[in-house]
Amino acid sequence: MENVDFDQLPQEFVFPVCNCGQSVVLKASWTLSNPSRRFFGWRNFGRIGACGYFLWFDPPVYEHSKHVTNRLLKRVRRIEAENETEKRKAIVMVVLLSDVHNIFTFSLESWWLET
Repeated sequence: MENVDFDQLPQEFVFPVCNCGQSVVLKASWTLSNPSRRFFGWRNFGRIGACGYFLWFDPPVYEHSKHVTNRLLKRVRRIEAENETEKRKAIVMVVLLSDVHNIFTFSLESWWLET
């Protein structure tokens, strides 16, 4: 969920109340058709049992903005996936180095005891 500067809202702005009488929260859509567009929804919006309240907070996103935002999101996701791959590689290297260290230490101790 995105933070909002409530000081920029008009004094008369009143937060909507959802269909079941609960206060709503401001969330951000990250769909391809509405990237980063904020909306009001029930706290558990999108989950089973939600009352279904929905109201856009931001105006519609321009096509050019959608294109740019979606390209940036794809880059971010690709970089995050690459980072995860590198983390896994690093873990494997640590495990392998630990095994090599243990084998070397065992061999050295065996040699020392033989002499």
